Amino acid sequence: MQLKKISIIIVTYNSEHHIFDCIASIYRYNDIGDALELIVVDNNSNHVDDMFSVIEKQFGKEIILISNKINGGYGQGNNIGIRKASGSVILIMNPDIRLVQPIFAKALAHFEKTRVVMLGMVQMLSLDKRGLSFISKFSKYPIWEILETIISNKLLCYNYRRMFFSGACFFIRKSTFEEIGFFDEKIFMYGEENDIHNRLLMQKPDSLFVFDKKIKYMHLVDRRMPTVNSIMQTMDSVIRFYVVHQGMDRDTATRNQINYQIKRAKFLKFIRTLKRDKKYVLFYNQLLLALNERLKNIN
Repeated sequence: MQLKKISIIIVTYNSEHHIFDCIASIYRYNDIGDALELIVVDNNSNHVDDMFSVIEKQFGKEIILISNKINGGYGQGNNIGIRKASGSVILIMNPDIRLVQPIFAKALAHFEKTRVVMLGMVQMLSLDKRGLSFISKFSKYPIWEILETIISNKLLCYNYRRMFFSGACFFIRKSTFEEIGFFDEKIFMYGEENDIHNRLLMQKPDSLFVFDKKIKYMHLVDRRMPTVNSIMQTMDSVIRFYVVHQGMDRDTATRNQINYQIKRAKFLKFIRTLKRDKKYVLFYNQLLLALNERLKNIN
């Protein structure tokens, strides 16, 4: 049996409409043969048995299928898969990802360099439209962060000290990930990639983050609206990082992040107003109400 070099972890939750095409794209563009391992962890979906049965019928029994009896969150599900993984390199992948080219041999070539711990790739929303491959870190100036994210992605200009890779699809060295504690399972969903990036910088300052402009994947989120809940959960993950890893008082960290999100939402609402995008203007009005209400509770 060939040694596994890359282990793909896909966490599903009621993902039947995505997972089969996702797996098919992996097999279509597998350029390392049996050195690739695929692990699917289901977080207590409604029809997990049916989904796993279809996977086995379509793709055989080589895929490792794990039924998580609880939905402990995205990070907890991924950690189950990572601990089961045999490969020295982990690929975290959402079920709504589609591969559009061979990527695994190129990834292994990067990880032959000992300092490389993370590899990011170009995110496509369609075959001719790019998404956000990386995002600028939160700062005191959300307008600058938004503009920096947009311009840097347009130019494909990545700065590891200021930006973190999209969490939808990224490679990471398993041994280093283990040393920093894998995913933080207290973060249920959203903001995990920023937390991982910050912990790597803090605990492994010599780590090398590589962005490969020649490797692409497709993320099917082009028309997906953000939600108030997703913004709040992302904000909570940042607050947790400052409290747990930086020793900041929770109220101070919460107040700082709420004020940041308020400034950010006001700016994005202004942009959407100029575009006459009523749906997004309504969303940002709802978000601002929720943020201001939460701010009242700590003042």
